[in-house]
Amino acid sequence: MTTKATKKKTPKKTNKKDTSHYFIDGYVSGTGTLGIVAYPNAFQGTDTEWTTLYSFKEPRWGYEKYDFDGRSLVSRQLEGARSRWLLGKRGEIVEQGDEVRQEQIPDAGTGPGRYGYVSKLALIENELYVCGYARQVYQRERSRWIHIDQGMIASVGTVDIGFESMDGRSHQDIYAVGLRGEIWHYDGRQWDQIDSPTNEHLADVTCVSGGLTYAVGNGGVVVRGNGTHWEVLENPDFEEDLWGVTSFNGKVYVAGFGGIARIDGNDIVPVDTGLGKKIPGYRLRTGPPGVLWSIGNDHLLRFDGQKWEEIVCPDNQ
Repeated sequence: MTTKATKKKTPKKTNKKDTSHYFIDGYVSGTGTLGIVAYPNAFQGTDTEWTTLYSFKEPRWGYEKYDFDGRSLVSRQLEGARSRWLLGKRGEIVEQGDEVRQEQIPDAGTGPGRYGYVSKLALIENELYVCGYARQVYQRERSRWIHIDQGMIASVGTVDIGFESMDGRSHQDIYAVGLRGEIWHYDGRQWDQIDSPTNEHLADVTCVSGGLTYAVGNGGVVVRGNGTHWEVLENPDFEEDLWGVTSFNGKVYVAGFGGIARIDGNDIVPVDTGLGKKIPGYRLRTGPPGVLWSIGNDHLLRFDGQKWEEIVCPDNQ
């Protein structure tokens, strides 16, 4: 079912002195606009479900607000038109294009017959995919969200297994990773579980050139694989949880609460941003014009390949 999405009024019970936000995810469009999924710090510790969706293209900031908890964001160009897609944890989908429309993934979220929260909206060969708890995976096909998780999806309400992230090179080469170090591969017809070299929770995955795939997670774990062969990259000096991984200018970068690091062969090398302090990271996103973004929970960093720069959200000043 598709409906026209409407902006929501801010709940009355807020801390008006605190405008700061906690950043959750983001994406860079083909035009270089950064989108950020954020949650007001004033609502922390409450049961308020809320998303502030920021847009930044220097020097301008903009925002919209929605009354659900956003989790993931992508930008898509189709038939000459560009749109932005926002995923909520209960399966809410908002498309921002010529108009703003809202959809609901029928089986996602909580309640009778639903498989639990969803966590990641992925764009693979310009098609939309979603994954989440209980190993649920959906593909958007002809304006509908259909299951493509046959043979691996767990029973309704399962919360101790599931996916946190997915990525792919094509519809016939997709990886999904998540709780307990699980790694699954989809060849366009069926999913096969890979013998994972770790049981640490995996938070993010990216497919890079040369056929390699990287995933990161708890305890600073970094795993690298190709097909069924996967290995752990060891680094006792970088043990903080990792939440983001991406490729930029031929190098693989990872990010977590301990900062940003680069993969150099088999080593995980901390990155010196030159900003005079270690700034925690979270998600990593790339986009034009040749820029890497670190979206930390409280900080935004931009890297042009030569210099790191901190960008401050106006509400977080």
